[in-house]
Amino acid sequence: MFEMQDTLLLREGVPAWPDHKVECACLEKVSPEVPANPVRFFCRLLIKLKDTSAAAQTEPVFGRGRSFADLVAHVEEIKRDAKRVAQFQRLWMTAGAFLGDKYLPPAETGLEIFGKMVVNTYTITNYEECPIGTGLYIGPSILDHSCTPNAQAVFDGRTLRLRAAADIECDSVDGIRVSYIDLKELRRTRIEELRERYYFSCNCPRCSADEAQEYLTEKSPSLTAKAKELLREFMQAEVHAREDLVRLRGQAEALLSSHKLPATDAARSEALELLSKSCLEMGDFDAALPYYLAKEETYRRCYGPYSPVYGVLLFTIAKLYHHKVLLQEALQYFEKASEVVTVSHGRNHRLYRDLSEALCHCKLELQAQSDHAK
Repeated sequence: MFEMQDTLLLREGVPAWPDHKVECACLEKVSPEVPANPVRFFCRLLIKLKDTSAAAQTEPVFGRGRSFADLVAHVEEIKRDAKRVAQFQRLWMTAGAFLGDKYLPPAETGLEIFGKMVVNTYTITNYEECPIGTGLYIGPSILDHSCTPNAQAVFDGRTLRLRAAADIECDSVDGIRVSYIDLKELRRTRIEELRERYYFSCNCPRCSADEAQEYLTEKSPSLTAKAKELLREFMQAEVHAREDLVRLRGQAEALLSSHKLPATDAARSEALELLSKSCLEMGDFDAALPYYLAKEETYRRCYGPYSPVYGVLLFTIAKLYHHKVLLQEALQYFEKASEVVTVSHGRNHRLYRDLSEALCHCKLELQAQSDHAK
């Protein structure tokens, strides 16, 4: 049995200078052009696997040995998937131009490597749970999916920590479930994404239950699509010009003000994501706070009460209250965040240490405020 707060797996990304040396030479050859990140990731795999022993290297996973050769590839499903075939063909041609023939295996082997890459990778997130990269972790890739996961991956740099989000009544990997997708999606979207990206139909308790039990609802699919597109534009931009932030914020505010959407509506949820993030980036912290507060229940219900993103949300709310010098409210949210982050990240994670320091400062300020009033 695994208990909530347990660290189930710890996997560190290992720098590989010999592989990077090859990549650097290729980058110098094509400079000033730089291949897109998916191409570079695929090429790194090809370089690594040029040494055939790399595919056979194993690492222990709950008493089992697991290697790259054990990863699921879904080659036959990919061959029937026109979009994925086109993606592989573009990747293959670009990889050939970048690396040269020396590192290219037979095309069928390349397709298998591609399948293992797209099916098994984890999105690496930063301190605030924002995506910053992609990693292939041999051990954690063994875990199956559930829309009600009992474990979750958090990152500290390249290091992946698998944390128990609940007590798990098993002593092997078979009873551990993580989520492959964003759990704040409607059930229809989750099912479609799992079929398209991972080639299986989800029958987890959340997807099998009556749809009336889903927290998020949808008044208008077209409104949801519009809000998603606005948020996607924000998320895909590497740098935001202020005029773009003002425009996107205005469009999201107009969407909310011109439609009476219930608190559980999917379009409203997407608009709140955009408004909270854009206000924060603009430095308009007073305006950001109510939008972050409005997301709290949706995050708790969709992601779970001990999820990493919920913990980060609570921490952000606490810091926004602290900025407004509303110390009692800040203390309340620092304490709520600490309760979640203790489980989601663990006491050794940088986020927990920073949160504990902020909580301590808040208590000291409250004490000083109380002493001054006497």
